[in-house]
Amino acid sequence: MDEKNLQDQREERTPEEQAIENASLFERPVPPEDAVIIDEPAAPEAQEETVIDPPRPPEGGTEGDADQAGEVLTFEEETPANDSGDGEEPPDSKEKKSHKKVWIGIGVGIGIILAIYLGLSFYFSTRFYFNTTMNGFNVTGKTAAQVDQEMQQNAATHTLTLKERGGKTETIAADQVNMRYISDGKISQMLNDQNAFAWPMSLVPSGHQDLEATFSYDDAQLTNALNQLQAVSGAEVVKVANAYPKFNGTSYTIEPEVTGNELDPAKLKDAVKNAILSGDTELDLEAAGCYKKPSFTKDSAKVKEAMDTMNKYLNATVTYTFGDATEVLDKNTINTWLAVDGNMDVQFNQDLMTTYVANLSDKYDTYGITRSFQTSGGGSVSIAGGDYGWLIDQDEEVAALIPIIQAGQPVTREPVYAQTAASHSSPDYGNTYVEISLGGQYMWFYKNGGLVVGTPVVTGSLSGGFATPSGVYGLDYKAMNVTLKGEGYASPVTFWMPYAGDIGIHDASWRTDFGGNIYVNSGSHGCVNTPYAAAQAIYNGIEDGTPVIVY
Repeated sequence: MDEKNLQDQREERTPEEQAIENASLFERPVPPEDAVIIDEPAAPEAQEETVIDPPRPPEGGTEGDADQAGEVLTFEEETPANDSGDGEEPPDSKEKKSHKKVWIGIGVGIGIILAIYLGLSFYFSTRFYFNTTMNGFNVTGKTAAQVDQEMQQNAATHTLTLKERGGKTETIAADQVNMRYISDGKISQMLNDQNAFAWPMSLVPSGHQDLEATFSYDDAQLTNALNQLQAVSGAEVVKVANAYPKFNGTSYTIEPEVTGNELDPAKLKDAVKNAILSGDTELDLEAAGCYKKPSFTKDSAKVKEAMDTMNKYLNATVTYTFGDATEVLDKNTINTWLAVDGNMDVQFNQDLMTTYVANLSDKYDTYGITRSFQTSGGGSVSIAGGDYGWLIDQDEEVAALIPIIQAGQPVTREPVYAQTAASHSSPDYGNTYVEISLGGQYMWFYKNGGLVVGTPVVTGSLSGGFATPSGVYGLDYKAMNVTLKGEGYASPVTFWMPYAGDIGIHDASWRTDFGGNIYVNSGSHGCVNTPYAAAQAIYNGIEDGTPVIVY
């Protein structure tokens, strides 16, 4: 619109219309220059400056008054910050273009990532993932053939370093155990089992793969190599020992454990074997649990309990009586019999106990000894053999001692005997016994030192090979009305008193003569043939176990 037409329009407006227009111009807020207007409608195309002519002067007024009024009411309409009259795009158009650029960028990024993902998926279809090891060697990005070749090279030059206590190390080389890599197709199979599209999982810590190839070794050579280690057979090996109760001369106290540096052969071999098969280059023997450890320490409750039990046992005192003689068993001997087993249970060393009881037997038993005997004829003879005398039952006595010691109390007792004798004093047969002289063919029966019977007898036939054995015996038993049977004979007797198995004293009604040299050719089958009356007297006075002394 040209200026002339604009001016004409202004002139055509009434004063009231101009005033209202001017007032609206004043009330319209003008935004600051740096304000950002959001969601404003697009401004119309810029228009030319509107000039409002001043109203006509009132009647009587001057032209200058009109000019002054026009100057006051003339304004330039300011364009809002987001309105542009020079062709600039509206804000919503700019925002749409910005969003479009973002989506284009995202699409390009996704395309790049997808290309990388697919490219690496193809790559890992023939190679191992990131973060993959085999027998401790990094095989990331390697093919099965490359890994196979590397495993062969590693097996040939492999060395296993053993980390020992005290900072010491020893090594086992591949040639010491004949270590070999076995190319069995396992590596190719592991690669085939690998999902190439899952390679991103190998980038996270939990995605680490530690695969194992197959190796072999010679077991005998491995055992030999281990036995040659200083940690196994060296002079500095200190054996491990449990804490245990130890006798100090008065009582038991706890001896502390010994940690030592002793290796457990089975655990060591297993750990080294597994390290070899895994292709490991280092093995920490401590971490692998190869060292022996004490099962019990000085603070273990079981050790304290065992100590208390053993101290209780030391309170036991056994006083043995052997007639007027005595033997005392106390803690000085008992402590040598006590020990603890692997479970810290108190045990008795029964071998040592048996030795102790055997020594008592050697000292006090009279069974089977050679005796010096004063005969009724006034002479002195040495008599060996027979089964009479004191005899301790060693097994039973050892068994009896255990509960006595466990009770922890003093006792006075005799040992358990397998058989006894008349007296602990010498002679052990006492003063009640039967005396038989083979050379004199005579028999005496003494009871409580007094002679009851003295009679001739007939003993076993010398010519027939039935000589009556000599020795000191105990009467087994006595019986009446017995038939004695043997090869070619059956002889009924009234009084039967055996003392050496089937040898005994009995009446012989078929004989009329006794004594002399009858026994040389016409003797018995070994028994002592006795006149009826004498046999009866002896039978009536004798008891089981009475000594029968034959010489």
